[in-house]
Amino acid sequence: MNELTLTEMQLPETIEDLETYDKYYAARQPTYRKLLRDVKDWEEASEEEKRILKRAQDEADYLIDIRVKLGEITAQIPKASGGDRRSENFKRDTMDTFEKTKQSQLSEIGLTKKQASRYEALAKPENQPIIEQAKARARENNELVTQTEILREIYESKKPHVANNSGDNEWYTPAEYIEAARAVMDVIDLDPASCEYANRTVKASTYYTMEDSGLDKEWFGNVWLNPPYSVTLIKEFADKVASSQFDQAIILVNNATETGWFKTIIDKASAIVFTTGRVHFVKPDGTKGAPLQGQAFIYIGDNPQRFLDVFRQFGWGAML
Repeated sequence: MNELTLTEMQLPETIEDLETYDKYYAARQPTYRKLLRDVKDWEEASEEEKRILKRAQDEADYLIDIRVKLGEITAQIPKASGGDRRSENFKRDTMDTFEKTKQSQLSEIGLTKKQASRYEALAKPENQPIIEQAKARARENNELVTQTEILREIYESKKPHVANNSGDNEWYTPAEYIEAARAVMDVIDLDPASCEYANRTVKASTYYTMEDSGLDKEWFGNVWLNPPYSVTLIKEFADKVASSQFDQAIILVNNATETGWFKTIIDKASAIVFTTGRVHFVKPDGTKGAPLQGQAFIYIGDNPQRFLDVFRQFGWGAML
């Protein structure tokens, strides 16, 4: 595909062309992210680095626009089978009948039901302000907008956070707890369950997102972890904690002492602090909200007394 000025490009009209563009620009994003992470201070960045950032941001925005268009088209595919209902914008040479279920049609064009659902969420008119705000915020912070960030904000805008195994996985830790963790460990080398937004506060040297999958990576150094709260994911993160080798870790979880995953983490821990009251997590829009139960900070490492000295300001604790 030829390099084009994105402001001069029109979005393709067919699913086949949209998919081609989607794959092309999605494949370029990891390389851009790696290059941009190496820039420590954008005020001192070279003109070439700034040019790359501008190009990367344009492509990230364009990728979102492609997926909005895909969502507009897939939303028009009839859900029920039978009949001769056709969507004007749903064009593909190999699709000459609509007497199929929506899922089978999506499969034929190379999309999963989950992908289509996400694209259709992006395409809803009421979500366009969220998308534009996310794009603007990314540019302001010298970052790249992502589908994950946008969908997280869309979902957060439509439902309350229920921390008791709700599956609502993305509320961010307030800065005072992160600073306390830094006071214990000096630096945070890794946050294996994060995102660009959260890492503005955590400032981990390395962080993994939902797209990177921290469960598949090696953990190292001093780890900060506020894991996803869905039942399946938190079990997987607990198992990863148990099997990983690192220097220290501070883990923020619900005080779900009745669960197997909690015991899995505790079995490796050397200290714990239960919070007085509930942590008021930060939502993507900057407002705060509290889950339905209290939390616990779990420490793994060789400095449990230092951990207790710092974190007892948030509740009561003990060595394990």
